[in-house]
Amino acid sequence: MWWLAGRHAWTESEEREWVTELVAHGSSTEVLIGVRLECNLLTPGLALPTPKKPYIIRMLLTALGGGADADMLVHDEPTFLSESQVATAVSLLDGSAMLHLPVVYLSALPNHRPYPNPDKLAERLAGMAHVVVEPSRHFSFALARNSERRNPYAGAADIIWPRGLARSIRFLPRDYDSGHAMEIDIASCVRRGLISARPTPVLTWAYTQELVAAKRLESLRLQGSAELDDYVEAFDAELKAKQARLDEAEGEIGRLQAEVRRLANASTSTGGLIGAGKEQEYYPGELREAIVYALGLARGQLDPAGRRRHIVDDVIAANNTTRTSVEIAEQIKRTFSASGELTVDARRLLVDLGFYISDEGKHYKAVFQGDGRYTFAISKTPSDHRAGRNLASTINRKLFK
Repeated sequence: MWWLAGRHAWTESEEREWVTELVAHGSSTEVLIGVRLECNLLTPGLALPTPKKPYIIRMLLTALGGGADADMLVHDEPTFLSESQVATAVSLLDGSAMLHLPVVYLSALPNHRPYPNPDKLAERLAGMAHVVVEPSRHFSFALARNSERRNPYAGAADIIWPRGLARSIRFLPRDYDSGHAMEIDIASCVRRGLISARPTPVLTWAYTQELVAAKRLESLRLQGSAELDDYVEAFDAELKAKQARLDEAEGEIGRLQAEVRRLANASTSTGGLIGAGKEQEYYPGELREAIVYALGLARGQLDPAGRRRHIVDDVIAANNTTRTSVEIAEQIKRTFSASGELTVDARRLLVDLGFYISDEGKHYKAVFQGDGRYTFAISKTPSDHRAGRNLASTINRKLFK
């Protein structure tokens, strides 16, 4: 095994000291490179600057052409999954891929594209995180069936930290005015997370200093001084004891990370009042809203003084629901003109609501969230003055009744 380390410090206007450390560690099977940038304030009261990616990372990628992180490449381009790589996506989402870098997973919108620009996001996060893009909305449905519905969907994005270091962070398109805004927020979150992450011990400047000290002591020992031998022996014993404690701590951290992953998986796949099925939510809170709606319809068939009525009433009262379905239904009503004509504005609004629109054949075809079970035909030349109102009623009844 070998190490290569360098450290550079410079002072900015006598106000801030910037320190960049680069440590490379190689063995017969892999080479790891760690880069850390530290900013120390020399003047009280100054604010720390916004963290940015060290320029040396770009230089390394340019000079070395990236590298391999487990089965993924470290470079400045996104990784596009194929329709057959569901198992790969599952391993990325549950942390079992054993990567060193975090993963930014971009799910597909109903139009089968991600919300942020994956090329620009990958360029921002080059050397800091992998950007992975699923191929289609259909892939998302297959992934849901294989990941107990924990996957991001409908344009949402997840940051998955390596080896279960922290819970994943989800970003929803509805929280952003544009894909660009979401892209900036994701990149900032990755940078903040890496700043607070615990560094790999063998890729630190302090560790290389210990190696150099041990090498010097070994050189002195070979000179044959009896007193020095006693000193070196005591130093070696202390160093070995410290290394043993570090190894024990690393093992415990690994065990706790595995336990965190197990508990996180268990908390999302089991427990609760009702077991989760295979249906994927098309908007946050949809499943709860549908169940409470159905219970509300059914409670009228129960004996008002009976035990089951009391249970149902209690469950309804304990589960606050959103009005998302009502809001979507109202927007669908407002989208269509009285004649049912699909104008440019109406088409854009339907896409924003999660419909995929195609114009092949004699009719437009609107598919809600890419799910073929909810496909609606829209005439290109409607003649009935009530066509729009009737179509909106048909869509809302199919989706929300």
